[in-house]
Amino acid sequence: MYDETGRIMRDNFWREDMSGVDWDAVLDRYRPVLDRVATHDDLVDLLWEVHGELGTSHAYVTPRGGHGHGERQGLLGADISRHDDGSWRIDRILPSETSDPHARAPSPPPG
Repeated sequence: MYDETGRIMRDNFWREDMSGVDWDAVLDRYRPVLDRVATHDDLVDLLWEVHGELGTSHAYVTPRGGHGHGERQGLLGADISRHDDGSWRIDRILPSETSDPHARAPSPPPG
């Protein structure tokens, strides 16, 4: 998958010169990390880093089914901080966004 992604990017990048990036060198530099890839998510993370070397805002890695498989990221609605002992503290509960009824944070309501 790593090699195929590299080939697809090379063959379809919007600029023939890969914006001056030595694409083969980028692929070679990150190749040792493949030995540490244990999950599909690890591979996606690695490919995000590799594509980031191109310095373009339109080079993405989208896992099958999309990011989070259609699930929205949680909206905690609070500023939190981590203590030295590893515990978490709620520093401030943020007000809910009132212009979008679907963007309410779960923290403000009682319970």
